Amino acid sequence: MGEKEQGNSFTLFWRYVAGVVIVWSIIIGGSLVSNIQLLDEQTMALARKEAIANFNKDQGFRLWGTKHGGVYVPVTEETPPSPYLSHIPERDIETPLGRKLTLMNPAYMVRQLMDDHANLYGVRGKITGLTVLRPGNAPDAWERIALVKLKSGVKEVSAISKIDGETYYRLMRPMYMKPGCEKCHGHLGFKLGDFRGGVGVSVRLTPYLAAHAQTMDAFTTTHGAIWILGLAGIGFGARQIRGRVTERDRATAEAQASQDRMARMLDIATQAVISIDKQQNIHLFNKGAERIFGYTAGEIIGQSIDVLLPERFRKDHFSQIKRFSESGESSRLMNERREVYGRKKDGTEFPAEASISALSDRGENILTVILNDITARKKTEQEIAEKSYQLEATFENMSQGIAVYDANNILVAFNPQYGEIVGMPEGFLRPGLARADVIRLRAKQRNYSKDETEAVVEKKISSSKTIESSERTSPFGREYLYERTPTPDGGYITTVTDIAERREAEKQLQQSQKMEAVGQLTGGVAHDFNNLLAICIGNVELASETAKNGGDVQPYLDTVLRASERGAALTNQLLAFSRKQTLMPKVINVRELLAHMSGLLRSAIGETIEITMSGDDDLWSCKVDPALLENAILNLAINARDAMNDGGALTIQTTNTDLKESAVAADAMVSPGEYVMIAISDTGTGIPEDVINHVFDPFFTTKEIGQGSGLGLSMVYGFVKQSGGQVTAFSEEGSIGTTITLYLPRSDQMEQTPGPSNQETSPKACGETILVVEDDADVRALSVSLLRSYGYTVLEAADGKAAIGALEAATNIDLLFTDVVLPGGMSGPEIAAAARKHTPEIAVLYTSGYTNLANVDQSVFGEDIELLQKPYRKAELAQKVRLVLDQRKA
Repeated sequence: MGEKEQGNSFTLFWRYVAGVVIVWSIIIGGSLVSNIQLLDEQTMALARKEAIANFNKDQGFRLWGTKHGGVYVPVTEETPPSPYLSHIPERDIETPLGRKLTLMNPAYMVRQLMDDHANLYGVRGKITGLTVLRPGNAPDAWERIALVKLKSGVKEVSAISKIDGETYYRLMRPMYMKPGCEKCHGHLGFKLGDFRGGVGVSVRLTPYLAAHAQTMDAFTTTHGAIWILGLAGIGFGARQIRGRVTERDRATAEAQASQDRMARMLDIATQAVISIDKQQNIHLFNKGAERIFGYTAGEIIGQSIDVLLPERFRKDHFSQIKRFSESGESSRLMNERREVYGRKKDGTEFPAEASISALSDRGENILTVILNDITARKKTEQEIAEKSYQLEATFENMSQGIAVYDANNILVAFNPQYGEIVGMPEGFLRPGLARADVIRLRAKQRNYSKDETEAVVEKKISSSKTIESSERTSPFGREYLYERTPTPDGGYITTVTDIAERREAEKQLQQSQKMEAVGQLTGGVAHDFNNLLAICIGNVELASETAKNGGDVQPYLDTVLRASERGAALTNQLLAFSRKQTLMPKVINVRELLAHMSGLLRSAIGETIEITMSGDDDLWSCKVDPALLENAILNLAINARDAMNDGGALTIQTTNTDLKESAVAADAMVSPGEYVMIAISDTGTGIPEDVINHVFDPFFTTKEIGQGSGLGLSMVYGFVKQSGGQVTAFSEEGSIGTTITLYLPRSDQMEQTPGPSNQETSPKACGETILVVEDDADVRALSVSLLRSYGYTVLEAADGKAAIGALEAATNIDLLFTDVVLPGGMSGPEIAAAARKHTPEIAVLYTSGYTNLANVDQSVFGEDIELLQKPYRKAELAQKVRLVLDQRKA
């Protein structure tokens, strides 16, 4: 070993020694810190123990005084009558012998006791509170903070604080009103069990801190002595170990010098050169071997060759070496019979190419192995094989048919799909087949003559090197796209694609686009309903918690109600968009409806926008749901208002329109016929061309988040289409604003006079009995409870069978309130028909959340049906029931 290596070894050794010193110092320092922390904890524990003992003494004395209602003591200068007890009639009394006594309440007694105890023992005590009877008991800054914490529910507050410049351990616990306390403190507003204040104890820390400092000195001295003794032991041990290390380094240096001489001769070789003795221990390991195996020569020399072999090959390798040594051969290629593998330092195996030679060195046989790592070569071969396989598999399994021809029009390669698509007999196509033979077969399949066939062959062969793309049909009627592309070597590639598959793919794409649209609609609905459910669930939980604590739950219930109404409105908008809402059509005059709406429109639009209504005096009637028409017109008016931020004009025009022969019918995509037209126009900013085509799409909106759901115009569109009409939109951005036009079919029926207003009927019962038929148990229970709250006698049934049983059992049912669609084979109208047979004068009120009348026999409804749409409010139910019952009586 050279001087540099010896110096490095010396430096490393003393680094170890320094590390031991540092670790020893950390242990001693850690012990000292741990003991100091324990001492701090014990000091505070003793102070706390004294504070608690004094607190318990004061608390016991105060409770004793409270139990006896205080004590009377002679009036002295030290114990004068308390001015803060002057409200107590018997504060001062006189004994029969004329001795004056005054009342000491528990607080007075404890305060005097605390003052005496502080003078005697230095432990201070104080009864205080946020509201005190005696001003002298008012809290200081620390006490006020502690009282606030105690009032919030904390059981105890403690801290180290200064009083009059001296350090104290301060502790305070809460004090509550107990029986007997009202006598003195009741007039301050306190009641039994109220938080009244706190009882505080302050213990001087000076004696504790003095003892703490003395113990600290002892700890420091002891640990310092132990640390110095440890350093002495480390120094002695280091001298002993250094001598042994020096001797070992000398022996290692001699061995290393011998190895280095041999290694330098072989370092220029890129292969691994490894020499082993007859025990198969390694004697030589060159730089090439270090690079290949990852070991350094110093790590591997002297070890068995087995270290460089995978475990599964070691036994066989030992036998091969033995046979080679006994064979007398001077060299042999080890890859002749089997593959050879090596094992690197990190445990990975690699394929190798190796040869073994035998040399004699001073009478000892030395075997030398020369080895190359062929991992890269093997990997390249494998990648080529894999890519060839992948290319072949891709070629064979493509949906397109492919055929490759060389420059001589000879078939080089093809896949099965090619012959299948173009209609070649099985087994006909093969590599080496001439293009002319393929053309002749196709001509024969099409029944060409010999001359025609040869003419086709000549024509197709001469044009085979040009680019071509055309749609063709096989002899068996299969349509395909034929494409030919020349290659740089003079050949060409032909591809054939089944058009039927492409058309099927286009169909699937259209279906995918439809599903995407449904997904967008579903996502929008889920988003809005999840928001509403979050509001309802959260506020119900808050209401439940508030009710348990006796709080006011009405604000939470109001919020839930508003969210539920928003959900109902969203459901109605979706039903309108899908044209599945339940309509209550009546024959109406639109001008009269607009006249009644004028006040509502004015309040919704505001004063900055001028509203103009005009129309034909002899306007035709139309049969629509008036409530939904009002909602649609109001929705369109509000949209117009939002487009006129700086004010403007809103025009609503009604007119009779005959579109039988008009060109407008074609432009507006309205079926020919007679319509009542309602045109709502604004003078706003207009709608861009790329937006106007989407205004009726669900959840499409240009408003900011929270200002619109994007269902308003979709609802209008769905309602008008469901009513048999059409709606169109016309606008030019930055020009004349926007016009939305509704076309409602003309009705020849007489206008219907509205019945008595719901608001004018009394919702209270007049001794009537109602049968509620509803399959949903929760909805049925709600309906029954609501009706009973108005004084009705209510029977209930879950299906038609139970309803018929109730009708037969009772004789005085006045109203049947039934869902339209029910399980069990009978619908609501069928139950109503059976009820009228049993009780002809019975009134019927239907209800439904979604009425698909296509599933209900239309003949059982009758002319004038009454329907209450779910969800309904309590007042709506009461008014509708009262209306139907009163109409029956009328």
